[in-house]
This record gives sequence, structure tokens and C-alpha cells, in this order.
Amino acid sequence: MPVHDRSSICRYLPHGAGAVLLDVVAHTDHDTIICKSSRHKDVRNPFRVERAGQWCLPASAAIEFAAQAIALHGALGGRGGSDAQPASAYIARLKGVTWKPVLLSDVAGELTISATCTGRLASGAEYTFEITAEDMGRLASGTAIVMFAE
Repeated sequence: MPVHDRSSICRYLPHGAGAVLLDVVAHTDHDTIICKSSRHKDVRNPFRVERAGQWCLPASAAIEFAAQAIALHGALGGRGGSDAQPASAYIARLKGVTWKPVLLSDVAGELTISATCTGRLASGAEYTFEITAEDMGRLASGTAIVMFAE
């Protein structure tokens, strides 16, 4: 049973419902969030791009899946127990990002998006993230530095 379903996720993220890429939160705790998604297969996914006359979702879009999981973790209280939630936050830096040279739109299986907070400050946090698919293993991973805009 998911911790949060899609309608709950949409209430926490500032994106319009059509741009929310996460379907469920499978697990969350103080440091970690694990989400599931099949939105990479949605032909209406707003992150698709046209390539050679066809609309597809590039592997680089995995960063947006991770960013949404990180934002959701913060919105659910993953800020180290602080009662004050940021009005907004942004990814200030990505490092060590790697992805498989595949189109996410070609991945048949469900995506698992995992993010773990590895460091916290009053002004931001550091997260490692990984996006995997049962049928293809690790699709993308890296580290994101998030800054709170308060």
C-alpha cells in the first residue's frame, strides 16, 4: 500500500497535475523517499521532445523525476524535523550525474525513483538519487544540491 497516492502527491508539488511525474510514494522517512512512476510512458508527458519526427522522453528527463522526489521529500517534512517548510526550493547544483543512453519512453517497466538526504544545512540539503527500472536496472544517478528560498 503506497504511503501517498498521486492525488496526495499533486497537493504537495507546485506543478500542475499534468507535469507531476510521480505516481506513488512507496516509502519515506527522515532521510529517504522512494517513489514509483509509469509517467515516462505517457504520450502527454510534458517533458517529451521531438526527435526525428517522433515524440520521446530523453534519459536526461530522469533528473526531473529525481527533482520531484526530492521536492516531495522536503514537503513531507524531510528537512530534518524543522516545522518551517520552505516557500520554495531549487536545485543549485548537480554533480556526478550519469544516465544510460536510452529513451525513457522506451522503458517498458515501472520506474523507481529513490532519493536520500546525505547532508542538511539551514539553507539547503544534499541528496543522492537513483532512477531504476526492473527491466533495465539503473537508468540514472547523481547528487543534487538543493537550496531553500525563504
